[in-house]
Amino acid sequence: WINAVFQQDRLPQIDEVVSIELQSKRDGYGLVGILSGVKLNYRKSTSDAPQYLMAKFSSDSEISQFSSKREVLFYRDVAPQLKLRTPICYFAGTSQTDRSALLLEYFSEGSCGDSLNGCTLEQAELVFISAAELHGQWWDSPALQQWDWLGSRNKASVNELQAVLRKSWPGFREEYGSMIPDWASKIAVKGIDRVSELISKRAEGPITLVHGDMQLDNVWFGHRDVPVILFDWAGTMRAHGAEDIAHFLSDSYPVDQRRETEDRLLNTYIEKLRSFGIVLPLPVLREHIAARILLTLITTPLSVANRDFSKERTKIQFHSSLERCMAMWEDYPVGDVL
Repeated sequence: WINAVFQQDRLPQIDEVVSIELQSKRDGYGLVGILSGVKLNYRKSTSDAPQYLMAKFSSDSEISQFSSKREVLFYRDVAPQLKLRTPICYFAGTSQTDRSALLLEYFSEGSCGDSLNGCTLEQAELVFISAAELHGQWWDSPALQQWDWLGSRNKASVNELQAVLRKSWPGFREEYGSMIPDWASKIAVKGIDRVSELISKRAEGPITLVHGDMQLDNVWFGHRDVPVILFDWAGTMRAHGAEDIAHFLSDSYPVDQRRETEDRLLNTYIEKLRSFGIVLPLPVLREHIAARILLTLITTPLSVANRDFSKERTKIQFHSSLERCMAMWEDYPVGDVL
């Protein structure tokens, strides 16, 4: 199969792959699906031949199949048109039974970001510049309408989503109530009642292409081509650029560090957008961020079901993300959004 993929992809002349070895996947990172490194053994090795690939497969779960198919569509439709560097994709396909597979570039140099431990200010600035480059290319672009699947990353309808949230929020609050003060819970309940409005706000313009899961676990630093590469595009969609900014700040950046450097990071993003001829005032950006962190917390109970809490890192990371998101609720006027 891999030999057929290479021939179809018209790679430089390489010798036949005679065997493969599976490498261990990243463990404890809350992955939806199956991820494995693949070492390729050739009949005769050449310098042009990739020595490793990253293989991603959907699992049996419905959410895995839905998100994996979305990433396949990204690599098929969108990635070839991006100016931003993404992992080289050798194969992207979905079967008739909705099982998906990706064969991607394996990064042998540099390092993956770590949402739990955060990053330096300089690394965060690189991420914000990359976000602005992604958003700037597609800002308010009619071309985004050609891909219907970018419209929503939720398989359920708004009414179904609201029903699930109303059912799951009381149990979630009971489990994590020590981290969610009463004032925040009251706002969350109001938000659930008006979740349709909040989702509509997400679609308010100007619209661009967003990564949708911009956290450090999905960022690669130190590649020889570019300082930052974003990967794991299963959450990509049409939305305001604040979607990615809010996600990063509320998930990957320690609270004290965010409060100290947030203005600098937001202005870095704004200035890079300006190079695309885009003017985004800081107060407007903050308003959009507030709307998105409101929606982030009230939909958190849904993400709990998709995490493997048997892994200690997943538990610690979830508590850290909830703490960081709650701190943003304290710092942003989320109640005003409603």
